[in-house]
Amino acid sequence: MESSSHEGFNSSDNSDMSDPKRKVALKSQDKSTGTAGSSAKTSDMKNLKLAIHTALKKGELNPPYILKDELENIFDVWKSFARVCFPNGAPVREHCSGYVACRQCLRVYAFTPSHGTSILRQHTCRKEPETADLMRLLATSAELTATQKNRMAKKVVMWCCKDLRPFTVAEDQGLLEVLQEAYDMGVAVDSGSNMAAIEGIRKIYKWIVCADHKIATVLTTVFNKTSTTTGGVRSSPFYRYHEFAPHLFEMIDNSKTLVRFFKQGNLQNSLSKTLRQENVTQWNSLLILLNSILDSYDEVITMLSRLANTNQQANKQFLVTRIDKTSLVDLVWFLRRFQTATLKLEQYLEPTIHLVAFERSVLLEYCEPRNEPYNGEDAEGNNFTISSDSDDIAVIKMLMKDVLREKWILEDLHIAATLLDPWQKERLDRFGLSEAEVEQGKNCLQEFMYNVKDSSVEPSEEHVAAEGKRPTKRRKKAPEKEIPDELTLCSTDEDEEKDLPIARTGPLTLPQRIKKELS
Repeated sequence: MESSSHEGFNSSDNSDMSDPKRKVALKSQDKSTGTAGSSAKTSDMKNLKLAIHTALKKGELNPPYILKDELENIFDVWKSFARVCFPNGAPVREHCSGYVACRQCLRVYAFTPSHGTSILRQHTCRKEPETADLMRLLATSAELTATQKNRMAKKVVMWCCKDLRPFTVAEDQGLLEVLQEAYDMGVAVDSGSNMAAIEGIRKIYKWIVCADHKIATVLTTVFNKTSTTTGGVRSSPFYRYHEFAPHLFEMIDNSKTLVRFFKQGNLQNSLSKTLRQENVTQWNSLLILLNSILDSYDEVITMLSRLANTNQQANKQFLVTRIDKTSLVDLVWFLRRFQTATLKLEQYLEPTIHLVAFERSVLLEYCEPRNEPYNGEDAEGNNFTISSDSDDIAVIKMLMKDVLREKWILEDLHIAATLLDPWQKERLDRFGLSEAEVEQGKNCLQEFMYNVKDSSVEPSEEHVAAEGKRPTKRRKKAPEKEIPDELTLCSTDEDEEKDLPIARTGPLTLPQRIKKELS
């Protein structure tokens, strides 16, 4: 019975092992068990090294780990490393591996003698930066007075106004002044827009949105795809206004597909002018893409025809034939005016805030649909005649006009800056501004003028001293009739000039100057 039972057991076991599925299952189980064990081993060693490093860095009186010299070893590497041991001198070991640590930076390594010391020789200590003390000084918090906060805010604003040089900002004089002010105050700042040490910027200065960003927002709202999320599910990208001009938006998609094909197929070098791909972070990116296709339209057709003759399976002529050239030309001409406005407003060395109201009004007028031919101007300044707007362009213009009015709202400061321009101050009614908006702009300008220190009405000490001295000799003058200060005479008759007294106007006071400027 014993023999029979034993034979039966062996027979059953052999039959199971002879099954291929049984073998695969056992191998898979062994592999998964080994992977799990290896992962757990790595995690344990990593946690132990972190615990050792933390304990050594603390430098406690009764540390859980100590460093012990390798006295018997002759290798130079042990001058920089030591074994990690328990306080009783026993080496720390886990998973058949010991541990060593750098004497200087206390970085911990798992070490086994059979693996050699190559990993230890490659170790380089992380050096403290030379400016560590300075950074610690700047990192300490400091109680700042309101005067210091205002002074720092003004320094930052002046830095932005003086330089505006993103590629050389580290060498700009404005940045050096800001850093010097920070060093003097011992202030800490973070990388956010609400820097704690200079939190007074938005309280002192009013933030005005960049006009070019507004133009970009208008263009991307109409011509970029968007998506919606319903119940946690995001929809596929779509155009907001596709239903109003489906032919035009399909032409845009086809143009992007053509450029993508040339780029992925390494065909760009075969063109005299490469096709440009759209970049969501670049202004007027869609115009750049469409304009590159328009410039190389005939050349693209020739190249695709050559590819089709060489390989019928690579016939991609439909990529360009489904792009309506007439719609392409119309959209390119329409978008170029927005690029012109962007370039006018992005000047670095000249002020442009007084041009914002003008450019906005020009774009609003430009978005009026035209039923008759009208004149246009290209980038080189050449005049040309544009036929009446197509149905798609007329729809796009009306959409752009509505979005532009919604997204781009003028501030009082824009109108105040326009009032300071002699060429525009009398034309505000042409900019589509209401009387209330113009009045708000005048009030804004009047407030600025009152706040500006009028140095001309404050005589200097030298001027006062000079007026206090009496001249040694004074001529007797005939009594003159008193004439109001505001009176100004202007005559071309020499005889009348001899008879009439000279009108002398005193310096206008600040309220009089403001009234004269705004009248």
